Amino acid sequence: MPEDIDIAALCNALGIDALGVVSAGPMRSFDMYRQIIGRGLPPQLDYLWRNADCRRDLEAILPGTKSVVCCAVALPAFRGDASRRYARFCTL
Repeated sequence: MPEDIDIAALCNALGIDALGVVSAGPMRSFDMYRQIIGRGLPPQLDYLWRNADCRRDLEAILPGTKSVVCCAVALPAFRGDASRRYARFCTL
């Protein structure tokens, strides 16, 4: 893939609703992450707990990674509904 690709334009063309780029360095808020998932999660979100330590630093699973592109696609029922900004499980 060419280095000068316009990620935002590509995501827009693919129908991605939100895009963010973050550094792949060690997760500064990892302790808070562990605290939040430690409160208990619905069964369908157990994957957030499994291998949580790998999420602390991507270098452990993807050596040499510099950045992470995060994309989100709205569920059709909520697309365009500004009153619903987060999935229900995010407010637990």
